[in-house]
Amino acid sequence: MTRRGTWYTFDSTFSKIYWDATNLIVEKISYDITLVQNLIINYSYNSTAEKYVMTRYDGLQSEIQLFDGVYKDTSFVFHNVNVNYGDTTLAKTYSQINIFNIDKDSFNVEMSVSRDKGETWSPRQRLFYVRKLD
Repeated sequence: MTRRGTWYTFDSTFSKIYWDATNLIVEKISYDITLVQNLIINYSYNSTAEKYVMTRYDGLQSEIQLFDGVYKDTSFVFHNVNVNYGDTTLAKTYSQINIFNIDKDSFNVEMSVSRDKGETWSPRQRLFYVRKLD
């Protein structure tokens, strides 16, 4: 979403999603906003905590984010796990990733942020995935 509150269409996207190991799905995605974003996203399930786990590696910023989540009402909802690095601005930003409208050939992803500890959410990115036919 732009600063004016309008949605920006990505010029190009590419995503490859595959099973990498037992109970581990890996997604490699590349898309162009103003700079090319290259992400490696890992999805798994922690049976001890009874939560889904997501890690996102951002190749542009060389940064890893950790999320935990639940499957609720036909959607996955992930929230970032804030790690305190001594920077108070990072600890005040909350991120949420929703994966919804899931069927065998498509799904939607919406990434949102909150600056009031999750009371209100502002969408930042929306992605629509469609399976590529061989």
